[in-house]
Amino acid sequence: TVQIGEQCWFAENLRAENYQDGAPIASEAFSAAALEFGLLYRGSVVADGQSVCPTNWSVSSDNDWLELEMFLGAQSSEALTFAYSNERLLDQGDALKLASENSVGFNATFGGYLNGAEATEVTGLGMNGQWWTSTASEENASLLIYRNVENSTSGISRIYQPVSAYGFSIRCIKDAE
Repeated sequence: TVQIGEQCWFAENLRAENYQDGAPIASEAFSAAALEFGLLYRGSVVADGQSVCPTNWSVSSDNDWLELEMFLGAQSSEALTFAYSNERLLDQGDALKLASENSVGFNATFGGYLNGAEATEVTGLGMNGQWWTSTASEENASLLIYRNVENSTSGISRIYQPVSAYGFSIRCIKDAE
């Protein structure tokens, strides 16, 4: 784990094959290189209400990410925008990367993503890291907000996608006491 500001985060992507209650996640978890990058999960794993993180931990929310981004120096108005990493928080993304000299220990790994509801092959392995949040879009509950960091840019994307169309990584955050 890593303490960043007032938050305690997993220092790596989730690798859970079962929900917290022991039920298998079944075919919803995928991996091209699980030991290095963690597993990729469909948004439905986050949206279904079952806990995939260990006891006393939760899938990070959009507000958790906003707090992290503001700790890294983003202004609130900038952090609240929805945009891609080449347009948003252009100075904060590098602090999340493992090899960055100003790294805060988040250790963003580029586990790629599953592109499409039926996809089983990972796209962008080694180039993109995407993380679901537990937060649905205000306009449409079937869309989850996620973050994206790329090794070719230094920004952080804040975007939303359908829960069934993509597979992304998950970062757990320690529940408030």
